[in-house]
Amino acid sequence: MILTKSAVILAALTLVPMVGGAADGSKSPDREARSSVSRISGEEKVDGSTVFKTEQSQIAVLPATEPEPSAAEMSALAPSISCNLDVQWPHGSHHVAGTINGVAVVSCNGNAGTIRLHYSLVRVSPNNTQWGAPSVSNAGKNRLQNNRAVSCSAGPGTFQGWAQGQITPPAGYTLNGPATYQKYGDPRSVACGATARSAGTDQSTPAERTTITFVRSDLADS
Repeated sequence: MILTKSAVILAALTLVPMVGGAADGSKSPDREARSSVSRISGEEKVDGSTVFKTEQSQIAVLPATEPEPSAAEMSALAPSISCNLDVQWPHGSHHVAGTINGVAVVSCNGNAGTIRLHYSLVRVSPNNTQWGAPSVSNAGKNRLQNNRAVSCSAGPGTFQGWAQGQITPPAGYTLNGPATYQKYGDPRSVACGATARSAGTDQSTPAERTTITFVRSDLADS
């Protein structure tokens, strides 16, 4: 596969106070209202990159460095590829007893050239602490997950996640319009025991999501 473009995805959950969240991890009353989609205009930089910023995330799409496929090869490609960076709710782990876990996932609806992902679990209160995970990467796949777990002794507390990823899409695609962003709620209280089990019921759902879309180069102006 020829690689052509790079997109650097940075997402950080802002350290904001808990609003309407329950200690058992249940949904905040305003969680659904917070999940509306925002469109983010990009800012062009002198190095040719385009940077998208929100209160909680930043995505930089780097310029192409490889030639595009031939017209025949291009016509066989999917019209577009979208990639999500999901920073999920921290939770009491169901897989490793005695731990509080946080997860981030990059998922695309087509195979990316390469994906790299770093994740940190952050305790916002009672005192701010961050635990980082080693970076992970793969090539020619459409999904990558990273996580960080800490001992239950780190809780109870209010936790959130922070993720940084890099995506190289396959050749023949270019950035299509603005990024989109969804915030599903504030940082949540997490503890072990019964509280942790309750908090983990929706652990695979995002606390926030940032999406970039690439369109096939020959369709970009159509």
